Amino acid sequence: MTDDFDHGTADDKARKTPAGDDGAIADEKPGDGQPLTPFEERAWLRHQQYQYTPDQLALAWRLGPAVRPGRLAGALEAVLRVVPGLNVRYRFDEQGELRKFSVSPVIQPIAIEAIAVEEQAIAALLREQDKPCELHLEPPVRFLLFIGGPHGVILGAVAHAILGKQLSWTQILTALSAIYNGRPLPAHLRPAAQAGLTEGIWLANRGGRINLPGLYRDEARGAGEIVDFGQSRSRHTGAATRYGATLDAARLVPFMPPDGEPPSRLTALAVLFGCYLSAAGAGEEVTVGLPCADAGAEQAADDERLPEVKVRDNGRPLRERVAQAQADLASDGERSETLADAPDSPVRVIRLLDPSPSLRLAGVAAVRIPLPPARCCVDLALAVGDGPGETLSLELIAGPRVSPHIGGFLLERFVAWLAGPEAASPAAVNLPGAAAGGGQQEDEALPAAPPGSDGVQQDGIADLILAEFREALASPQMSLDDDFFDFGGHSLIATRVIGRLLSGRDIEIHINDLFSHPTARGLAALARRGDGLSAASSAAPTAHGDAAIAPLSLAQESLWKAYAAFEFGDIFNIPFALRFLDPVDETAFRQALLDVLERHSGLRTLFGEEQGGVRQRIVALGDLPHYQWFGYSHQCAAHDWRAALAQEAGHRFNLAAELPLRVRFMRDDESGQQILSLLFHHIVLDEWSVNLLMDELAYAYPCRAANRSPVWHNRPAPFHKFAIEQHKAGLNQAHLDYWVESLRGVKRGKPLFEAAATAENGGAPPSSAGGWVELKMERAVADGLYRLAREQGASLFNVAYAGIAAALHALGAPDDLVIGTSASGRNDARFFDTIGYFTTVVAHRLRFSAGMTLAALIEQVKNNINHSMPYTDVPIDLVEEALPDGDSPDGRHIFEVFIQLHAKNKLNGCFTLHDGSRVSFRQVDPQKSESLLGLQFEVMEEIIAGETSIRVLMSYRSQHYDAARVDLIAATLTRVFARLAEKRAAQLPLASLLPPPEAENPASLVAAPDAMTPGWDKARLRELLLPMLDADGEDIGDDENLLEYGLDSVRIMSLIAHWRSEGYEVDFVSLMKNPTLNGWRLLLAEGKDNLV
Repeated sequence: MTDDFDHGTADDKARKTPAGDDGAIADEKPGDGQPLTPFEERAWLRHQQYQYTPDQLALAWRLGPAVRPGRLAGALEAVLRVVPGLNVRYRFDEQGELRKFSVSPVIQPIAIEAIAVEEQAIAALLREQDKPCELHLEPPVRFLLFIGGPHGVILGAVAHAILGKQLSWTQILTALSAIYNGRPLPAHLRPAAQAGLTEGIWLANRGGRINLPGLYRDEARGAGEIVDFGQSRSRHTGAATRYGATLDAARLVPFMPPDGEPPSRLTALAVLFGCYLSAAGAGEEVTVGLPCADAGAEQAADDERLPEVKVRDNGRPLRERVAQAQADLASDGERSETLADAPDSPVRVIRLLDPSPSLRLAGVAAVRIPLPPARCCVDLALAVGDGPGETLSLELIAGPRVSPHIGGFLLERFVAWLAGPEAASPAAVNLPGAAAGGGQQEDEALPAAPPGSDGVQQDGIADLILAEFREALASPQMSLDDDFFDFGGHSLIATRVIGRLLSGRDIEIHINDLFSHPTARGLAALARRGDGLSAASSAAPTAHGDAAIAPLSLAQESLWKAYAAFEFGDIFNIPFALRFLDPVDETAFRQALLDVLERHSGLRTLFGEEQGGVRQRIVALGDLPHYQWFGYSHQCAAHDWRAALAQEAGHRFNLAAELPLRVRFMRDDESGQQILSLLFHHIVLDEWSVNLLMDELAYAYPCRAANRSPVWHNRPAPFHKFAIEQHKAGLNQAHLDYWVESLRGVKRGKPLFEAAATAENGGAPPSSAGGWVELKMERAVADGLYRLAREQGASLFNVAYAGIAAALHALGAPDDLVIGTSASGRNDARFFDTIGYFTTVVAHRLRFSAGMTLAALIEQVKNNINHSMPYTDVPIDLVEEALPDGDSPDGRHIFEVFIQLHAKNKLNGCFTLHDGSRVSFRQVDPQKSESLLGLQFEVMEEIIAGETSIRVLMSYRSQHYDAARVDLIAATLTRVFARLAEKRAAQLPLASLLPPPEAENPASLVAAPDAMTPGWDKARLRELLLPMLDADGEDIGDDENLLEYGLDSVRIMSLIAHWRSEGYEVDFVSLMKNPTLNGWRLLLAEGKDNLV
């Protein structure tokens, strides 16, 4: 790899342009200098006057280990050559005129430094940022590469403001990406609107201060520096500090005026931030500076006169104050471009300079490292930019006069204030953390009404929420105070309700609020009413005509990759089977299915290679008779319906020539009942779609049985429309970055008992062969889980997920555990009623710690799932490819365990006919002989004959888990669920959920404690183990692998329980590291010194 770096050096002297005795620049040609613009002249003069406070800004990105450093260094040098005006020097010519000269060839090498930790790169960049740039010797933009750290390569750049009117980071990074990726440069590298090279917060104020207790450093009293030992000191080198947070963009909607020209979000945030500071500081006026041309023009020069807004907490509604500020700014007219007097404001709101979307290196996920500026002469600068999804990124920069430890707290409370009901109240004086002159305490305060609302209007919002509850849960009897979850609500239905309220009613609700306040009346107090834009855009008519051909969606592409890897077999078949307890009219059922196929063209789609990729082509309704997709019971020749179901489940689809579904009726000869096989290929059907399908059949079948055509009250958007729109939009890089950051550093998933599985399987090739077991919960246990979910403001899935994770952790799963799960993928409310494959697989990271309680684990699970919902459009394979270790050579996912919920499964129920009679049916569980994943848990929430029940289906790969280990996992999980169902279980430490097995437990295969002595030499250990081993009289060596002699996990867990009862601290993972007589003897010797 060192050959890649022959052209680069880290020596500082090599980074300067060599000059002769007369100071002339090497390679400078007489007469090739260019005159400076007025902006450059002023910037140069300022540079000469204030070299100790350079107008410079450092940026940095983690690029990971996948980037090629040599190739990147070459691309950076090429950028200096090809971007006009970038590789320049500023000096006086022979006539004494200040000019800028282009230097060719490039003699400015890229600095490359080796580091051990990321902090070294940050410290080097901050030093470079603080060092005055020698504009006559160096280019205004310099690049640095750092290699060898834990995050792979780090790209750093330091820019001087002198080029701010001519170049932008968007231009520079776009050119860099094109060169690195081997693509042609864009035809026109124009600066992007509102872009630049620096943040422009160097202008000093006149000494004004913010009346906020505790804001400023208390240096007069000789207080020593407070050191945060968890924070790198290099980040405080420049005296300024920087903190970040995200805010839902919709949180600004209540503060926007309902009429007239909408103000920019910078203006709105300037008013809100000023009001927050004013209210927290005894109501004094606060002046907030803004960038010039805030309404959306190109970024203004740093030396232009800054517009200001003056705000005071005076009891007026915030919406009115935002409107007034916008009007005041508009009335100021044209502003001079001459250097203005320094502004009075110690507070400023600026645009966040984050050009990361322009840095798109092939195979690399660039993640910005926020750095404090070299110079911040205001006390507080709030930088605002676009965040992931529909969010805003807020970064608070605190100047050198401000305490370096208050900025994070201040930003946290400001964001919490915006997100809570206090900010929307007519008078925003009761701020979190602000001094109050008495009255109601914060925990006793009643939530304020939404902006511009009174109690009557709030009741109106509650009625709208209740209407959505009733429709989504099919419960017209629900009242304003009924619990959403008591009527069958769950997280998927909650997502649907929230999406419909936002798109159809312009009412915004957060999913955590719904879990915490699950009644329509309680939720109305936390809801926010928008300005009508969301509802208007959603109500706009859309074309429903089916496109004949469409690309695959991102989720379908992900599935197709795995489908191809398994040689297009039956691994992605979804076999459902129903037993009808009452006679069903098969002809009417077929016609009802045709009604569904007419509405959902995705179910009548062929897949094949076209136009250089896989495409899906809709089959016209008139062509369906040419496809063999439906079979009547009299056409089924099989006498054993179970064998017929198994044969159907193993059908190998040819998706290029046959429909992705097969429907077959058959009969049980013993009972005479009809059995229905519903086989779908996963690429057209997800979990949400199953319940949609059953709902539509429940409506269409009674109509067809009565010889009527169903009259539908809505028309779902076609899946192909979703696929086309997603394909055009492309991958959301910000969403991918969210997952990469969340999962950075995780290891590939491994079997729970890896050492044993490896020893038993040897070098056998990977196999998906497996099986499944069912865990049925007693009614008391199910009731206890529901009670626990309500107590914790969580869902049943959150609780079940936490219970499974706790059980696996007790069996040896790591403290940093990655678990896969499915997300609905329906982030667009237009497609809530569409049958198709939207589901994405996502991975969440659980971190276990000593003394963790069950409540803490449930909260972590809930937050992991709910906070990641906006980012679930990114399939897991793209996330895994973007992680630093990239694709796994053996195809393993980053998770071994997968947990999913089948909420309110509608495969058990009935069709109610028009005459009032019923056709009841029950699901027949499929027999599974394969498992794509190591361990998969399906939490089945079912309603049968009006009774709710819970069971868990556990699928497993036989190569990873033999029968004994499967039994151990099942038994452990059963015991953990029983503990979870106990009252006050939430406060239990996780360690108490799984006590050691009792001696009389059949799984305990060792003698009772009184039959053993504490001394464990090799002879006694051999005496204990030999009866458990399949040694057939052989003499087992001291260093032979005991697992090769049939010592399974059940026996090992029993040994652990026995040794722990004697006071030895041993665990499964430690025993598996060296499963030999010598290894265990030494481990027990160590454990004797660490008695429990």
